[in-house]
Amino acid sequence: MPPRPWDTDDAAADFNGDGLVGASDILLVLSAWGPCEQETVSDTLSPQS
Repeated sequence: MPPRPWDTDDAAADFNGDGLVGASDILLVLSAWGPCEQETVSDTLSPQS
């Protein structure tokens, strides 16, 4: 079977170090995501009073 790019020891997106890039890596990124400091879309679409 040919190697799969997500089954490597040096995958840049393998944040948890298990040798696979998967949902747990995405969850780690999302959990580390900070608050948005810029205007949100809803702020720019709200009617001005």
